[in-house]
Amino acid sequence: MQRICITLVFLFALAIGMQAQPTTFGSTLVDGNYASYNLTDKGAFRQVRLQAANSAGTLTRNWNFALGTAGNQDFSNSWRPYSGSCNGNSNLSISNYNQVIAPDLSFPSGTASAPLNNNGGCDGFFPAVAGGRYYTVNITESGGNNHMAILETAYAPATIDDVSGPACATNCGYTVTVTLSGPPASGEYVYVRYSTDGFATSGLAEVSNFTGAAGTAAIPDQGGSTVVYYAYTSPNTLAQINSAVSAYGSLAHDMLTLELGNNAGSNYSYGPCAISNPVAVCQNTSVQLDGTGNASITSADIDGGSFDNCGVPSLSVNQTAFSCGDQVNAAVTDLFFSEYVEGTGDNKYLEIYNGTGAAVDLSNYRVRLYANGNTSPNNDNLLSGTLNPGEVIVLANSSAAIYAGPVTAATAVNFNGNDAVELYNVSLGAPADIIGRIGEDPGTEWIGGGNSTLNRTLRRKSTVTGGVTANPGSGFPTLATEWDGFGTNVISDLGSHGIGVTVTLTATGDGGAQSSCLAVVTVVDNEMPEAVCQNITVDIEAGGEYTLTAADIDGGSSDNCTANLSIPETVFGCSDVGSMVSVTLTVTDDSGNSDSCPASVTVADGNNICNQLPTAACQPVTVDADANCQATVAAEAFDGGSTDPEMGMLSFSVDPAGPYPLGVTDVTLTVTDPGGASDDCMTTITVVDNLAPTIACPDDIAINIGGQCQALVPNFTGESIIIANSVAGFSATQGLNGWFYGQYLTGGFQDFSQLPAYNAGVPQWQDNQAFNTPFLDAYGGHPGVDDFKLAVRRWVSPYTGTADISLAFYDRDGSCGDGAHVRVFLNGTQVWEYLNVPTTLVTQSFSQSIATGDVLDFAIDPIFDTGCDNTQFTALISVPNSLSTSDNCGPVTVGQSPAPGTLVGVGPTTVTLTANDGASDSEPCTVDLIVVDNITPAAACQPA
Repeated sequence: MQRICITLVFLFALAIGMQAQPTTFGSTLVDGNYASYNLTDKGAFRQVRLQAANSAGTLTRNWNFALGTAGNQDFSNSWRPYSGSCNGNSNLSISNYNQVIAPDLSFPSGTASAPLNNNGGCDGFFPAVAGGRYYTVNITESGGNNHMAILETAYAPATIDDVSGPACATNCGYTVTVTLSGPPASGEYVYVRYSTDGFATSGLAEVSNFTGAAGTAAIPDQGGSTVVYYAYTSPNTLAQINSAVSAYGSLAHDMLTLELGNNAGSNYSYGPCAISNPVAVCQNTSVQLDGTGNASITSADIDGGSFDNCGVPSLSVNQTAFSCGDQVNAAVTDLFFSEYVEGTGDNKYLEIYNGTGAAVDLSNYRVRLYANGNTSPNNDNLLSGTLNPGEVIVLANSSAAIYAGPVTAATAVNFNGNDAVELYNVSLGAPADIIGRIGEDPGTEWIGGGNSTLNRTLRRKSTVTGGVTANPGSGFPTLATEWDGFGTNVISDLGSHGIGVTVTLTATGDGGAQSSCLAVVTVVDNEMPEAVCQNITVDIEAGGEYTLTAADIDGGSSDNCTANLSIPETVFGCSDVGSMVSVTLTVTDDSGNSDSCPASVTVADGNNICNQLPTAACQPVTVDADANCQATVAAEAFDGGSTDPEMGMLSFSVDPAGPYPLGVTDVTLTVTDPGGASDDCMTTITVVDNLAPTIACPDDIAINIGGQCQALVPNFTGESIIIANSVAGFSATQGLNGWFYGQYLTGGFQDFSQLPAYNAGVPQWQDNQAFNTPFLDAYGGHPGVDDFKLAVRRWVSPYTGTADISLAFYDRDGSCGDGAHVRVFLNGTQVWEYLNVPTTLVTQSFSQSIATGDVLDFAIDPIFDTGCDNTQFTALISVPNSLSTSDNCGPVTVGQSPAPGTLVGVGPTTVTLTANDGASDSEPCTVDLIVVDNITPAAACQPA
């Protein structure tokens, strides 16, 4: 009967409990003092988390679930172990932490659990409690008897801050990203639970690959169904959860949950995508030619990690076979620009490639920007660091944002389509490469071959091995030939470059979607050629030589590509007949691989060319005489085509050997071959005088005016130049030819006055006194008879320099008087005298330094009496002639134009002196003759 009652009570309580849910949790867990706490509704379960302030042993900390609120629990319905008045079975502890606990419906209960009872029941107990640990209490919301779990962790569980994934999924699956409040602790696991049928069935994926607080989980393909999912954390491993689910069903997920991420109870979902989205990623590669000169690649060789949202797309490459012709063998000697990006806004990049095969010090390079046609840089950046072989450096505008790879900011990367850019090699002092043309503004862009520098990406062709090292004459000529053009903001190949063959890798995803990229395949030939030699005998050919070729000794050399044959330059002559010579054949391919072998070459004279006489052939020679009026020439000059059947080096000798005199000389030419055989022939040498004489004219000279306002040209070809002659220059005009006729008025040597009258009948100049003395005629004169006046002939110098003065005098009245004195005065100072002139002719001369305008007086002095002193006294004034001539072959005659004695007018006259050597060779020079007018004009007045 008691069992029946108990059963009825249980059924009644169960009926009541179907209408109630636990809302509070009461416990002494925290510090041994009882407190109650509100449960948080998590949708399918309720939860509270407490931290133990101190440790406690088993069965010392109790717990219960009830209605009501914290601090005001209602035990009319409670969830705790069944027990009759808590007697006997009042100390029941849960079996363990971190496991699902099913309700024990026996009475009294055998274990602590959460069955519904409304007759009081007894609190359950915790196992041992560790101070500082966290205890997460979960209970289901089944209404009546509930499952429960108490989760113990040494860490404060992280909250789930975000759960995200793509908008849709392909048949490749779906990736969920879960972000916690911090990185998961040791023993803290994160899961994504998913379902296609409202969680009637579900799957569980563990979140892994954490980077910081974020990790990912992959949901497998669900056959195109819509998927609902959420995330939760747990202290239990995946195996433990799966085991609990097997034992208790899907509620095990809830009971073992620390934190929940379920979109505020709405969960997350996604549907299927139409197609996949492949992305092709390339890498450059190299391929080795085989022995047949062929090589091949697969798409995997150039795949740099292509992907799509399904994983790995199918890959194909447009060219798989390569041969010798695909090699690029030109050596790269310097850095060059490999990519140019002129994108939207500040998205501008420059890529520089090192294909030299050695590390390059970038501090030897500057990048310069020449904006709008400037000839000097607007921006100039010195680079730094080291660029390894095969690598690139990407320079970027400081505000560029579309490329995620490593870059170096540079102010020179600020170009537009009309700006030139230079890569400058500092040590060479010259450009390593130029984009555009420095100093030219094309307007908005350079164009060529369909390419443009405006709003475009330019990539250097993979066959280019060097930059533009000299500024183009005009335009950007290599834009069409060395660059491939792409659209705006295309950066898919930025960050890598190579030299070789450009191929296209295509990635194809589900639905046919495709993506492609470019890779460079460098074709390498490391196969050594094979040199094969053959020994041969060669015969000297006509001309006395045999020139050996590489083909002569090639015995079938080969290479997988191209075999280039070479030998040292080898020419055999008659002196080699009978000898055996070892010659090395070298076989080199276009990649620089080489092999060699020796061949023995025997030299023979099967054509009977050797040991024959040479044939002399002469030619006449005409040469110019040298400075010694003779000529010397080499014997080879007389050779007119002498030959030797053996083509030996002929030697030449000639008899006589020279030097040769002016005119024609017969000579004999002898030619001798290396074996000593000789032949000769006759010819002539003619030595001609084609060397003009030399001449140096005297300095310019001045003379006084003569009659009719003219003067006679002196002779410039003699030893001296006569500039004044008292006899020839005598005239009836005072001052003509520079001569004046007068007297000293006193007995002294001064107070010169001109004689007043000219007696044309005598003819002479004379004074008006007895015997009309003093007088002067062409040859002399007479001093005063009635007084002691001196007869003075005065000459005014037009010349500056040293003059030679030649005098001739004698007493013309030897039977009368005692002879006069003759004197010469310079500007009133006596510079010469001769006393007591004899009756016989006396000639004397002296040199005197004079200057233009100086006065020379030639005076006849009556001595002590005024008797018969008629005296001849003539003067010839000349200056040294500095004319000089020479000739290599003999005397020189000098002609003069105008000729001596020619009348010329006042002022300068150019006189040409011409040296002639008698062989029709001549050389002129000139001297200026200056005729000076020193005659004072005469004024004649009419009476008023």
